[in-house]
Amino acid sequence: MHLVSQVVFNYAIDRKIGTHSGELSTIAELKDVISKTFHDQMMRVVVERVVQIIDTDDVVYPDGISRFHTLKNKQSQQYKTVVVGQEQFKFYVVDKIMYPRDVRKILNEKYGGTLDFDAKKLNEEQPICDFHVSERTQYGLRNPKTGAPTEYTLRSVYCCTADEGTIFVDRDLNQIWPQATKQPPKPLIELLSKTKEEIR
Repeated sequence: MHLVSQVVFNYAIDRKIGTHSGELSTIAELKDVISKTFHDQMMRVVVERVVQIIDTDDVVYPDGISRFHTLKNKQSQQYKTVVVGQEQFKFYVVDKIMYPRDVRKILNEKYGGTLDFDAKKLNEEQPICDFHVSERTQYGLRNPKTGAPTEYTLRSVYCCTADEGTIFVDRDLNQIWPQATKQPPKPLIELLSKTKEEIR
């Protein structure tokens, strides 16, 4: 049995149209991924540092089914791999930080009112980290003239504000909130600098 420890960095980008994920090793690679996937809408990015142990003498089963908890990545996909540690850093990518007043403006322009948004009593000074309107079609009593059921749409606003520790960056990965630093967030730099892990 020949065991090798390895640190792997992965990313996952959540957008309204789906999730994009992959491997990375440097901030430059992450900037490149963000520049290719960011298109004017807020994205949530999770960068994960994974410590794993690879048994280079034990190849995965021919049927492709792993009998262990594995992390499939370029270096370890053909060997038995066990994850022994994980840590994450999450942040949001935006062109411009959105506040509750901005959500009201969008809702008024699109729906002619704020729907149920004002019932949420959000902190007006906290940025918005997620916002969308869900729609549900309902059927009511039948129309006495046509006999067809009446149809109407219920709309509800989902919105959450940033909590303590939330970080926003621009498309160039420069932190813009809670402080504008003109450089990538310090926790992200620190996470990606931990490329080695001593396993005891």
